[in-house]
Amino acid sequence: EMDVADEAKALDKKAADMLTDLYKSLTPWRKCQVARHPDRPHCRDYINAMFSEYTPLAGDRNFADDHAVMGGLARIDGWPVGFIANNPMFKAGVLDPEACQKIVRLCTVCDSFNLPIVWLVDVPGFMVGKQVEHDRMLHWGMRMMQALQLASTPTLTVCIRKAFGLAWQAMNGAGMVSNGLYAWPGAEIGFMDPEVGVNVAYGSKLDRIDDPEAREAERLALVAEVSNATSPYEAAGTMRIDEIIEPADTRRILANDLAMLANRPVPPPEARILASWPTS
Repeated sequence: EMDVADEAKALDKKAADMLTDLYKSLTPWRKCQVARHPDRPHCRDYINAMFSEYTPLAGDRNFADDHAVMGGLARIDGWPVGFIANNPMFKAGVLDPEACQKIVRLCTVCDSFNLPIVWLVDVPGFMVGKQVEHDRMLHWGMRMMQALQLASTPTLTVCIRKAFGLAWQAMNGAGMVSNGLYAWPGAEIGFMDPEVGVNVAYGSKLDRIDDPEAREAERLALVAEVSNATSPYEAAGTMRIDEIIEPADTRRILANDLAMLANRPVPPPEARILASWPTS
């Protein structure tokens, strides 16, 4: 009589081993293509894989809760943390006034209770348009970045997919106060999404090509060229990130960082400016 449970377990292990062997044989560029595939895992999958005892926190009940940003409290290898992550399944994970205010509130909570903040970055940029300008987009964007600069609690940042424009800095990226700044091999870091960047920079050139097929071929070639410039290795080469890490190693690396940061001097409550910061 066959033990179905043991057979299923053996097949799962065989599939996992085959996937591991296949991934190890990929070149860095092939890994990039896999990571950028439309059917790749998204924010919720990463949260479930990295964190335990996950408790979500919402935004301001009198303002709005923006699902483009996910945040809450959790543990990594037993260490308590707060986390902030872009959710590309809702408005592509863009930063708008509601998202910025939600992040400010999460930062103040974590700073008040001396909880390190882990940032999972997958952001296409700030929202643009007449309505968000009326909703004080500039005010909330600047307020969010000011909150990050004033935070006394440690922060760790991982770019898991994309980070474009000033939103990369706003999500505790390059030039901010992160105690550890990492990126996955398939991440895209640059001034603009390659598709959008090609339309902006080469729009007039493409318009001069009459043949639709030739125009599309040229556009795809330009997108590929610009995409190469958004590689995280470019950012690492100019010291804009600390290290490029494999997704499978992320939890371990963050846990090691949290263990080292556990011995840091903790400022007294009166020295934590964000503890009494207004968030509305």
